[in-house]
Order: sequence, then C-alpha cells, then structure tokens
Amino acid sequence: LGTVSGHGTFSGIPVGEEDVDLNASLLALQSFICIVTVSALALNASVNERKQTEAKLRDLSDELEKRVTERTDELKERHRFIETLFDSVEDLMAVLDKEGNYISVNKKVEEVYNLKREEILGRKISDIFPSISDSDMPDNLKRAEAGETVHNIAYRSPVTGRYYENFYIPLRNEQQEIYGVLVIGHDNTAIMKAAENIETVNTKFTEAQRLARQRLQVARDGVAGRFEQVGVSDVRSLGEPGGG
Repeated sequence: LGTVSGHGTFSGIPVGEEDVDLNASLLALQSFICIVTVSALALNASVNERKQTEAKLRDLSDELEKRVTERTDELKERHRFIETLFDSVEDLMAVLDKEGNYISVNKKVEEVYNLKREEILGRKISDIFPSISDSDMPDNLKRAEAGETVHNIAYRSPVTGRYYENFYIPLRNEQQEIYGVLVIGHDNTAIMKAAENIETVNTKFTEAQRLARQRLQVARDGVAGRFEQVGVSDVRSLGEPGGG
C-alpha cells in the first residue's frame, strides 16, 4: 500500500527519464518479499533441523551414557566375580608384569607373607623378597615372559622355607602380546616331608637288611667252623645206633 501511494524505497523506480513505473516498483517489492520469505523459511528450517539434531544428539548421548553405565556395571560385576574366585583359591596366586611388578595377588598371598595387598601391588617382587634372587624363580619368570609355560614340581621357597609346586603361565592381550605372568604356587610341603620320611625309612630299612645279611653270614661262618672242628668219625658216630 505504501509503494502504491508513492512511499517507501520501491516507490520511485524510474522507467525513463521522468516517468515512474508502478508495476516495476511492485515487482521489485514482491521480489524482495519473496527473498525475505524464502530466507525466513530457510532460516526456520535450519533452526528446526538444528533443534532436531540437538535432540537426537541428546538421545544418543543419553543412550551412550546408559550403555557405558551398563557396561561399567557389567565389568565391575565381572571384576568382583573374578576377584572372589581369585581369593577363594587356596593356592598362592599372583600376576606380575614383564618388569616383575605385582599387578594382582590373591588373599592367600596376604596370609602366607603377612602383607597387605596395598603393600604389594605396584612393587617389584625382588624388592619385596630379595632372597628369591638366589633361587630359580627369576629364570622361570623370564622363560614365561618369553612365552613358555613353566612347571616346577618342587620349589623350596627361601622366604617361607616351604615346598611349592609352581606354575608360570604367560598372559596375552587381544593382539597376542605377552603383558605379564600368572604365578600359581601349590603348597607341597606335606607331600615333600612325607617323601623325605619315606626316603629315610627306606634308607634305614636298607641298612637293616645289610646288617642282617652280615650277621647271618657271620652265623653261617661260625656254624661251618664248628663242623670243621668236629671229626668226621664223630659226626658219623652221631648217626649210628647207640652212638651218643
């Protein structure tokens, strides 16, 4: 209405030197309105799309957070299960990294060495138990770190003085790279003591047999000597009627 009345920016668009074309002004105005309308629609569509995208991102974030929480809970539950299983084993169990540092130990290790888990984890085994340097444990750990499963049937601990049947098992990640060693120690002290007692008994029995054979031989030699001292006629007379 303003343009038709001769007001506004688009009302004075000239056609020639003096005339003003009202149709041209209206066409220019309509074009401007169309541009503004299209821009507003495009802007509105962009805003709506952004809002929808933000809503989807929030939903995805909530879903991801939910899944992460569920996965974390599953891992915690699995860790608790493994830890409970780990601690329920009566054998000594420990996991060491390739530098010989403790990663994990079970409750039995705490009980046997009278140490808290916090005093062990993260520390090098040779720092906690220096006396193992003179045993074959360092060599067995190196063999396991190289990928070999080692079984030591009779290891006498320089720390406790007890006998253990030890297993050194290499641990691998998903890329099959060795990252540590699981050490399992089964207390064989009672068996080893029984074996030593059996060996002692066998030794004494063998010695007793040797002494018995010697005494038997001495007795035989003594009887034979007596028969030699008795005359042949006297021996025969013992067998004749009325003789002796």
